[in-house]
Amino acid sequence: MAAVPRVHRLVLLVSVLGIACAGSVQTISTNAPHLYVKLPSGVGVHIQYDASESVVADVIRQDLSSVVDQAAAWGNLTTDLVIRIHRDRAALRRYVTTTEHDWVDAWATHQSIDIQSTRASHTDHWWDHLRSTLVHELTHVVFFQSARIRGDWQESGVPFWFVEGMAVRAANVPPTPQLLAALTTYTGTHSPDHVLYPSAESMAEHSQIMYVAAGLIFERLRKLRGDDGIRKIASGLAKGQGFAQVFRTVYDRSPREFEQSWWNQIGQEF
Repeated sequence: MAAVPRVHRLVLLVSVLGIACAGSVQTISTNAPHLYVKLPSGVGVHIQYDASESVVADVIRQDLSSVVDQAAAWGNLTTDLVIRIHRDRAALRRYVTTTEHDWVDAWATHQSIDIQSTRASHTDHWWDHLRSTLVHELTHVVFFQSARIRGDWQESGVPFWFVEGMAVRAANVPPTPQLLAALTTYTGTHSPDHVLYPSAESMAEHSQIMYVAAGLIFERLRKLRGDDGIRKIASGLAKGQGFAQVFRTVYDRSPREFEQSWWNQIGQEF
């Protein structure tokens, strides 16, 4: 898939999802079963799924309005989208052609979400895991639509920590004490850019730490001007303003100044 935002993976901060592949690899065909949900706002959501995932699809359908509400804290879903449910990670990787890492378990653009089914993990409360992933990915969709980001969001100048931190906070899965301790240790030997603007290699090895950091710094930003400040960022981006420009307008400082301020105090809040 060309010219689409890179994968936005929810790293569950309480436990790693750890999906296990089962059976032969299949992809969702053009005539795959699907459900349609019309939200109270009038936006339509198409749920396409592998035939083996009808239970997962029906659970998503039943709770979709609530999931969308949770994902829409800083914007609104304004156009139709499709959610595709793949039976396992191998099927997802066959469908979503990306050079990203093998740990990819979800992929979001401004009009679609591809996820792997958590049912394959055979863990208790698989719906809780799936719901957190959906909230995370839908938060991306809402932001991309609100900010009118249609291409690769990394080319828009919006930092990793802002995009992913927003989704982590929306999913509302708190980091464990062990991850907080790991973050404190990691930041003692790495630079702010290494953590807040991580490379592909860093994400492959330490993605959980990067997502924890993104969630924490985003929450610090939210406390400065509330939810309205976050919405103003999306609004400014939609008008064609650069991230640094609209950030300074809203927060009276540059992104770099804010990042350094947070970095200097890291560890004190937990």
